[in-house]
Amino acid sequence: MAHYYKLPNDFYCWGQNRGGTLIPLISQIFIKLFNCSALIAVSISNYLILILGYIGLSSLINSRYYKIILAIIWFLPFQRFIDILRFPIGVGYSLIGFSIYLISKLEKNDSIKLYKKHFLLISIILIFTISVWVSDLAIVSITILLLILFLFHYLKNKSFKIDKIVLTYIFIGVTFCYFFIKFAKSFATTEIEKYLSINGINEVKNALLIIKGAFRAILNFSTKEPFVSIYTYLAILFIISFVIIILKKKLFIHLISNKWIIFFLVDFVGIFTVFLLSYWVLANGMGRWYFVASYISLSMFIILALDNIEKHQSIKLLRVSILLLALIGAISPIYSMKYKHPKSLKPMVDVVGEFKQLGEIGVIGGYWDSYIISCPDPELIKATPHDQSYVRSQEIVDMIFERENIYVIKDMWMDTFPDTLEQFGYVLLKDGNPFILGGRDVCKYDKIKLHKVFPLQKLKYSDSQVVFDSISNEKKLFVSANCDSCKENFIIYGPYIPLGIGEFTVSYNIKANNFKNDNPIALLDVAADWGTTKLAEKTISKDDFPINEYSYIDLDFKTSKGYNNIEFRIYYYGNADLYFDRIVLNEK
Repeated sequence: MAHYYKLPNDFYCWGQNRGGTLIPLISQIFIKLFNCSALIAVSISNYLILILGYIGLSSLINSRYYKIILAIIWFLPFQRFIDILRFPIGVGYSLIGFSIYLISKLEKNDSIKLYKKHFLLISIILIFTISVWVSDLAIVSITILLLILFLFHYLKNKSFKIDKIVLTYIFIGVTFCYFFIKFAKSFATTEIEKYLSINGINEVKNALLIIKGAFRAILNFSTKEPFVSIYTYLAILFIISFVIIILKKKLFIHLISNKWIIFFLVDFVGIFTVFLLSYWVLANGMGRWYFVASYISLSMFIILALDNIEKHQSIKLLRVSILLLALIGAISPIYSMKYKHPKSLKPMVDVVGEFKQLGEIGVIGGYWDSYIISCPDPELIKATPHDQSYVRSQEIVDMIFERENIYVIKDMWMDTFPDTLEQFGYVLLKDGNPFILGGRDVCKYDKIKLHKVFPLQKLKYSDSQVVFDSISNEKKLFVSANCDSCKENFIIYGPYIPLGIGEFTVSYNIKANNFKNDNPIALLDVAADWGTTKLAEKTISKDDFPINEYSYIDLDFKTSKGYNNIEFRIYYYGNADLYFDRIVLNEK
């Protein structure tokens, strides 16, 4: 994403309407000014944001000991939540964490100079807006945060009255955020269905069953990740002990007097509830990466509570336990990578870096493999998921098929390498034997000329116009000149195929007779983008049918980019009986 980054089209990743591209945007500084690789630039940018988040969250903690605990949890997370280091939710919480730091600065200094107050409020608005851009989920956390701040403001002042400057900035902030997000999403080329849909009772039950199944697998040690299982058992024991001590020593009332403790507790409950109700989260198998939010909020709640309790009570057991828990969590991803997957601590960039020895290549593979393969050098290695997967960039697909050398990876896609393979409207012919490279099964393919035949049954048409040809023993399309309802309509369209860059000839096998006059009979055209883009067209009349037999009428066209929904159409005017047999497509 960072390598190909272009605004405004890339406000969101690959034309989507979610997942703001803050990290790729910041990466441009290191790519353009310091000539860093995209990989290094993204890593630096990501960790700068994480450090910013840590600074913000740790500012709420008094004890250095618990600041260290947070650092371990934040930068060396438990294996199941390692996605904090690279997914938008972790970036979003980093920004919210830093905004909390700015809010604290604003609250602690009542005599703050006016220009500093304006600066802090503007900064908070910008950070909140960026948080929502990065992750829509931030709306929930920001709403909870503002409500908690308002509640504690009321409890402190016994009044609903809010500073007019703050109130003005809240209005400006909400307005600015709304219009910026609307503007950014306007460049999305794909809309995700049911992204904001809410689960019903049965779906919530299914979501809980998935979570229950995941916990059971971990607790049974069936995941073959002992540190993950040990961590989970210790975490459960720790939380039980933590709750017992709070209840036994009657500390709950004391803790809820701290607004930040309340915020993270409510945020944990609120976000977890959102995940249970989210159709999108369930559709993605209740993926662990979503629960990074819960991991952060619960961790902050416990750390802040312990930090607060230690001012008044000795809790040595919990103090030592949380350090042990954090260290086991830090070890868990190392063990899992070494002994579960990928069974190596060798950096993946070095593993797939073996592909660089092939030179300038195009790669087609499974969803995850394709992007990993190109990471070592996105300019040298152009890669995409196969066309039945979720393809994020047609531009990259076009670049791949401009390459002389194209390789296919079958892992997580195919069982064997076929002799010929159709991808994105191109035909690929197997060239040589498969081999192992970068830990993947790879085979070279050559691009060959496209030749496809589309009989009537592969196209779209009206069943009422189909007749049976006893001579060819096949179904044909027949439209009578006397059929008024057939006129000024598409009688043939489809088949909505992908087609790559090239020059082509499409041949319509048709015949016409019973001519009523010399006026046009039909319009043949080639269209894309559901008919909004015309690539070629040709009007046919009586002169195109010197004999009463089927003949091919050719229409030449070329494509300057790849399309996913090419259709060949016949728009019928009337003025003669028209018969249709098939369409033949040939690449020049």
